[in-house]
Amino acid sequence: ICSNGFVSFTSTATNYTNAAILTVAEPNNLLALFWDDFNPSAGGAVYYYQDTDRFIVEYNDVPRYGGSTGSITAQVIIYANGNIVYQYAAIPTTNDSCTIGIENAAGTDGLSVAYLGSYAEAGLAILFSTEEVVDWLSLNPTSGTVVPAGTDDITLSFDTTGLELGTYNKNIVISSNDTDESTVTIPVTLDITDNPNNPNWEPVTYPNNTATLYGAVSINGYDAESGDVVAAFAGDECRGTADIQMVFRSAFVTIDIEVAENGEAVVFKVYDISEDEVLEADYTTEVDIAETIGSYPDDLQPIDAFGVLAIPQNVTIIATSNSAVVEVQLVWEAVSGATSYTVYRTNDAYADFPASWIAVTGISETSWHYTTDRTKRFYRVTANN
Repeated sequence: ICSNGFVSFTSTATNYTNAAILTVAEPNNLLALFWDDFNPSAGGAVYYYQDTDRFIVEYNDVPRYGGSTGSITAQVIIYANGNIVYQYAAIPTTNDSCTIGIENAAGTDGLSVAYLGSYAEAGLAILFSTEEVVDWLSLNPTSGTVVPAGTDDITLSFDTTGLELGTYNKNIVISSNDTDESTVTIPVTLDITDNPNNPNWEPVTYPNNTATLYGAVSINGYDAESGDVVAAFAGDECRGTADIQMVFRSAFVTIDIEVAENGEAVVFKVYDISEDEVLEADYTTEVDIAETIGSYPDDLQPIDAFGVLAIPQNVTIIATSNSAVVEVQLVWEAVSGATSYTVYRTNDAYADFPASWIAVTGISETSWHYTTDRTKRFYRVTANN
């Protein structure tokens, strides 16, 4: 374990002048966490720890030589399965003079992550693994020539085959002979969700021309839920979006609407995240620049969205009881197009719907009954096709 930010399985070299990877000169068999000129005698400490599955080397607040450009707190973690992780909690303010990477015993094979470049940052982790890594991002072309003051297009392709749900990050590093910016790093994030129909609306912008609307939002007669999104449209243009806000289980939005001209007609859509679908709202309005429509909480505009099927109407509860049990029957009006109905019940009217409600599905009639020992329950009925 060398004080200068690297670890070797065989070498005892202590070079404070870092070199590029690859080189046959020592040190080899190398794990270069942040190879640079450090001075533990001036502060900080270097630790190691071992258990059954991993070996950890930690540089804790070790200053660079001279002490004027900060210190490093970082770890090398070597796992029993062969994986190696570098993770960084703090790095020197001068971070463009180091070597980061791995190199074999002969100095003939390895992987250079950074050399004399500002790559490392606090919070960064790097995994070296022999396991198959799914390459979800590809570029075309990967090299070329751009004439002075010219531009060129690079096509990015994303492939999620074999990837689990989650967020994936990569950096596109563009190297050139530009004397001002020889290296440009562009971060790329890929989010994989189980909501493929999420519209991810992006409103157009009309600078300084906005109106504000306060609305109460419902879906199929019930309050919208956290995660749902409302969008305002003028024609085919999205003019504004807002996430649902929940207060005492009531759903509302404050939505800023981009306005091209006074008197524009605006319609609304709601993305229902639980069903992964976009629904049309039956509320429309005309907006003027700088206008405020409605107010919170006394004058919320009714943004009511509906799916294909209506909510069963005139639900009636008939309950008869004796000393031990209660016979409960629910009756409702038929919904056109419905092939079945679902009855939800709960003891807590504030329980998350539908996740925390008990559902009885596949009801083909417009009534349902059961026996319970509860004298108080809450019910909802939905139509299905």
